[in-house]
Amino acid sequence: MLNKICAITFSLLALLGFTVHAMTFFGYDPRALSLGLWYGLQFSSALALIVALVTFGENRRINLLPPSGSLKKLVALCFFIFIVYCVFNFLFTEFVLLEGGKPQIANGNYAIGSHGFLTTISKEEFMRAMVYEARLYSGHWMAFFFFAVMALHSKSTSLPSKSHG
Repeated sequence: MLNKICAITFSLLALLGFTVHAMTFFGYDPRALSLGLWYGLQFSSALALIVALVTFGENRRINLLPPSGSLKKLVALCFFIFIVYCVFNFLFTEFVLLEGGKPQIANGNYAIGSHGFLTTISKEEFMRAMVYEARLYSGHWMAFFFFAVMALHSKSTSLPSKSHG
């Protein structure tokens, strides 16, 4: 029963994480909405990853591709899609959109850069870079949540059924 509750909770968090992440594609920095929500999703995605790793660690038999069950296949497909997206999002956002830099305010000026090499930018460029940074940091949430859902589903199907004698 607890596995089902956790799986439903992580599924709902995946949907919320997807919604918050999608805001970045419309030019909105979700951290401006609520820092509590932002850090709550960061923390819960890390917790989901830990739950998934511990759950899979408890199982002797790990099966990432379920043999049957449309819901299990859907969860596995979502996990795979979000893993691919996670890698693409990180590489594209970090190296193409942000060009390896991070937005920051230095000496009262808007700037972007890393390792002490900063370039002054306009306020509009700074705000856009902040949105890209939010996209970079939130792109992994859905993969972590679906990994936990998949692990919990795998555990619940691998447990021996109890007879009510």
